[in-house]
Amino acid sequence: MRIQPVDATNDIEHLQATLEGASRYSLTVVGKLPAPNAAIKVLDARPPGKNHSDKFVFEIPHDVDAVGCIEMVRGYRRITAAIRRSGDLVNHETNR
Repeated sequence: MRIQPVDATNDIEHLQATLEGASRYSLTVVGKLPAPNAAIKVLDARPPGKNHSDKFVFEIPHDVDAVGCIEMVRGYRRITAAIRRSGDLVNHETNR
């Protein structure tokens, strides 16, 4: 598997399509289907006390499409991933 950082300028459409394709992710994390600006919200959302340099969003590409994304915050124990093909949500708690 290969992942690459989401570029907030160039990858918004890929990230938005990924979130729309993984509706279970949005239903579980946000409680509703993804809004038209869900990708921007994912890029901007972070826990209190964290800034943009602490936030990492990666896409999981397959051919020309993004089929998943991984969201992480430095020093935060929860890593969230949306997988477009199955719509599954994965949360991973770590002690790092």
